[in-house]
Parts: sequence; structure tokens; C-alpha cells
Amino acid sequence: MARQVLGGKARCSSHSRVLNRPRTRRRRQTRPAPPRRLQQRAERARLSAALQAQRRAIARDVHDGIAQELAFIAAQLGRLDQGAGDGDLAHELRAAARRALHEARLTIELLRAPPDVSFERLVEQAVATFQARFGVPVELRLELSDDVSADRERCTAVLRILGQALVNAAEHGTPRCVHVLVHASAAGLALTVTDDGAGDRAGAASCAPAPRGWGLVSMRERAELLGGSFSFNARPGVGAEVAVVLP
Repeated sequence: MARQVLGGKARCSSHSRVLNRPRTRRRRQTRPAPPRRLQQRAERARLSAALQAQRRAIARDVHDGIAQELAFIAAQLGRLDQGAGDGDLAHELRAAARRALHEARLTIELLRAPPDVSFERLVEQAVATFQARFGVPVELRLELSDDVSADRERCTAVLRILGQALVNAAEHGTPRCVHVLVHASAAGLALTVTDDGAGDRAGAASCAPAPRGWGLVSMRERAELLGGSFSFNARPGVGAEVAVVLP
């Protein structure tokens, strides 16, 4: 310890006293995150939730459309292996394969669509794609409000139901023309698909999970999942109609 002698008395220097003082630890004060960082965290959480919702939607689309068609194809191929095929089996397999392919392409197109593309444009693209692949004319009528594209979940459901309804009409009704009406009102988003084909009594009766019924079951489930309504009416020799309303 350093000492200084002043007037015959020794005393500790001020420097020594400072060194001998007990050390006190300073507590670090946790500073609140700046508003910008909080906004970034909230944005990351929002994007993560949106990504998870999109993944669930893709899984549902694959399960309801492509997977069921492939399951039907596999089952019918098993019948062929057992020698239990009939004259209509090849036609049913081709139809199921076309439906599965159309579902896969529609899913890809929806995933590739830019986030800012309008719902009206997506409907027009879906109709144009169907006409190019199936060669069936479609008369499209759109009665939409400016803010309808904001509800992506409802819009996606309508697009999926529209695609399935068009394929069902082409495969089972052999129509000369299909009429599509998409209408937005205070009651919700409505879709009507009407054809002038042969009609489909089997699907109208029960919506059973047969080759023709799978599409109807899937459309009904999509509508009811969002609290909407679904109806299918057909008259032999006159045509069929699919009607959906999503609140």
C-alpha cells in the first residue's frame, strides 16, 4: 500500500483508498427491443404462419384430388392383374389419369401465381387452361367486387371447385358448352357451373366415392370446410349444375 508522510504522520493516499474500495457490480439493464425489431419479429411470425397454412392447403389439395384419382387407378390396375377387367375399365382409367393430371397442373399454376394477381385473372386462366386441354367451350361471366381478392382462402377454394366442376362436366356429361358464373355479393362468394351434357344421375343421387363421385365429395368438403353450401343437380339428357356459396 502506498503511503505519504505529511507532518510526521503517515496516511494512505487517495489513490490507495480508491484501489482498496470494495468493487460493486453494475447490473446490466435490459433495454426493450426497438420498435423496428419488434415489427420484424411480428412479420417473421406472420410469414411463418402463412407458410404453414399454405402447406396445409397444398396437402389437402393433393389428398382430395390427385391422391384419390391415383388410388382409383391403382385399384383398377389390380383388377386387370386379376383378369377381372371389363369393356369400360380402360376408359375409366384414362379418365382418372386425365383428372389427376389436370389437378396436378392446376395446383402448380396456383402455386406459381404471383401474390398480387387478381382473383378475376386466376379464374380466367383456369377456364382457358380447361378449354385448351379438354376442347370444351366455356362461357364465363364474372360479377366481382374490387376487394374480393383479399380473401385468398375463399378465392382458392372457389378456384379448386371450379376446376373440379369443369373436369366433371367434360368427363361425365360430354357437353357442347359449359356456363360459369362467379358472383360476389353481401351473402358471400358464389360459383355456378352449368353444362348442357347428358347429366349424371349416379353422382347426383349420393355423391358416393365412386369414380364419378370423388370429385363431388371433394367439392362438397371444400365448401363445408369454410362454412359454405354445395349442391349438385342433374337431369338426364338436359345437363348438370354445380352451385357453391361461401360466406
